[in-house]
Amino acid sequence: MAFRVIKGTFHIAGYAPDGDSVRFKAANPAWWSLLDGPKVGLNAKQHAQLRIEAIDTLETHFETFHQPLDLADQATEFLLRQLGITEVQWNATRTKVTHARDGTPGFIITRTTERNRRPVAFVYAGRTERADGSEVFLDRRLIRRSINYRTLWAGMAYPTYYQGLFYDLRDTLTSAVLKARAERLGVWRRDRTTRGFEVDGVDGLMNVVVVGIQHTQGRMEFNPLASTVLHGGDHLIVLGSSRTLKELEQAAK
Repeated sequence: MAFRVIKGTFHIAGYAPDGDSVRFKAANPAWWSLLDGPKVGLNAKQHAQLRIEAIDTLETHFETFHQPLDLADQATEFLLRQLGITEVQWNATRTKVTHARDGTPGFIITRTTERNRRPVAFVYAGRTERADGSEVFLDRRLIRRSINYRTLWAGMAYPTYYQGLFYDLRDTLTSAVLKARAERLGVWRRDRTTRGFEVDGVDGLMNVVVVGIQHTQGRMEFNPLASTVLHGGDHLIVLGSSRTLKELEQAAK
């Protein structure tokens, strides 16, 4: 299925944006019906929550948990700057934006939604001469202009590729990741995921949430079942309280 250009505006007031997701209002909501996958979820303001393709930033507020907040907040602020959103004010717990100069113009390139009804999108600030709703050939040049690519280039996110992303586009994005990692930018300054760790059994993981597994062959598996078998060299992506994550960190040493 072809990618399409959808023009609109970006919004954060009244929401809880982070580094890899933001609200978007299409100038013409009719274009949402052309996407593959579940029907796009829209609220009363006709805002859709985007899932920004290929990037996974640290959590600022997942239920009652968060990951290192300095890096998570940096990713959020990076996204908002890229979108041209200014005068951002948060509530006391920094879980909701109370005021912002948002509604900035931009467009997305997308072709599908994911299971939570979010368009999986490449995100662009500003205007384009391409016709709204038109089909577009997404090539390496266009990928490099995206906020997705810039986020990886700056080391603000880990790479997370949805199934079906074309290999040449994935390779272009991965080149940005390799550059950021080599220069130890952003998350790569403190990254320890490649060190690996051992556990004696499932009991050792009961107090953390296993978000995903990166298997040795590079395949990402999200929300794995309890029956999933781990192999040597697999890497876990987990969430948990400060205490349980520290315990897991000690086990990894």
